Amino acid sequence: MAASPIPLHELELSLADPLQPLFFPPEAYSSPAFHAFEQEAIWRREWVLAGRLEEIPSPGDYFSIEVAGEPLLVVRGDDGEVTAMSAVCRHRGMLVAEGRGAASTPSSAPTTAGRTVARAGCSARRRPPS
Repeated sequence: MAASPIPLHELELSLADPLQPLFFPPEAYSSPAFHAFEQEAIWRREWVLAGRLEEIPSPGDYFSIEVAGEPLLVVRGDDGEVTAMSAVCRHRGMLVAEGRGAASTPSSAPTTAGRTVARAGCSARRRPPS
């Protein structure tokens, strides 16, 4: 991981006394380099709340989110387990699904990536044969 473009001691000053809050240095809000550092140091390393279980109550239910610029699908599989995965097909680089809804039958998945999503309860649409 790259070093912070803002010395970390400047950021730690904001934690010293909760009754005397301090703002971060201005570049923490505007620097592309600090934004990249923050994405790597926090958003790609820590657990992130994606949603609530009540949003996907039944097998096949799904919703999409974006975390740190990456599109993700959160799905409830046929086994009842909840899984989060990339929403981008590894082979074609296209979104497998977005928004929210209930998946069609898993057997309709045309690609390996689609079958992976289908196993988790969400499937891609099959193109009619040409």
